[in-house]
Amino acid sequence: VSGVVDLGLNFKNVKPATGDTTRTFTMNAGQNSGSRVKFTGSEDLGNGVEVGFQLENGFNADDGTFAQGGRFFGRESRLYVKTAFGTIHAGRFGALEAGTGSVSIFGGDVAFGTGWGDTIMKTSNILEGLTTRYDNSVAYQSPTFAGATLYLAHSFKNDSKSDGVEGRPTADQYNGVGLKYANGPFNAAFVASQQNYKNTAANIKNSKAFSLTAAYNFGVCKVAAEGQYFNMGRTAAEALNKGWGAIVSVTAPVAGGNVLASVGYKDAENIDNSNVKNKVWNAGLAYTYSLSKRTTLYAAAGYTEDKNETATSSAKEKTTEVVAGLVHKF
Repeated sequence: VSGVVDLGLNFKNVKPATGDTTRTFTMNAGQNSGSRVKFTGSEDLGNGVEVGFQLENGFNADDGTFAQGGRFFGRESRLYVKTAFGTIHAGRFGALEAGTGSVSIFGGDVAFGTGWGDTIMKTSNILEGLTTRYDNSVAYQSPTFAGATLYLAHSFKNDSKSDGVEGRPTADQYNGVGLKYANGPFNAAFVASQQNYKNTAANIKNSKAFSLTAAYNFGVCKVAAEGQYFNMGRTAAEALNKGWGAIVSVTAPVAGGNVLASVGYKDAENIDNSNVKNKVWNAGLAYTYSLSKRTTLYAAAGYTEDKNETATSSAKEKTTEVVAGLVHKF
């Protein structure tokens, strides 16, 4: 049994495209690391076969409520079988490019991970599909050869709470293939994925995304970058965006702690109307300091600019956020 509790203070200033600027000052949970309780276990069956599980409950430490849509084990609910020929994972866990969970191979090297607070270097503002967890999933993880590991993943129904029949075209489904490489201070991963949208309309177009990440630890600092091309296709409700995004970050030890700095940019347009565009850029700066092996102080600030354009108009929302808090692991 293990877990994380993260609580802190949050100041946010949002200047919308129209209307008045709003300012909030609140207590927030999970600004650095999502608060959770985790149960894990395994059994050696002999002949190189291991069976194990991970049940991970996400909660909001400021009010005690469940996170991830109220699911009891919303962060992860996974059973696995490990053999000499690879590992099979089944249950609910993050997509290969999600940056969250045991099977995710993307996002672990950039300074801010999937993001801090509500907006500070939030990768889902730049890259599509990040932070996503799927129900009813199965994944294969190959043995590692010369530093390289192959991953395959499929969800029979992305969200059990949504409409559609599991395993049938009436349900949204995820497919992904990934390759992870690690060699000393160098890490890299590539993921190609597709969303098969439920076929409830004639003009459905499934999504495709190609994501690449790489990082090198120089000792004095760690430099990491992520890039993605995406075409999110067309659901029954709307036409979505296609385009690209990129994030660059640096992590460096300073004064007994770590300084984190990152910047990201996205350039996208509607798949049916190239005059409808979305351009986002964000930047973040943070400092963490470990009081012990289990307790860490953190402070961070970030800025996000989200611009939507058409042939005749342009609207821009600007967000500034400052957070500070304490993470305790047990």
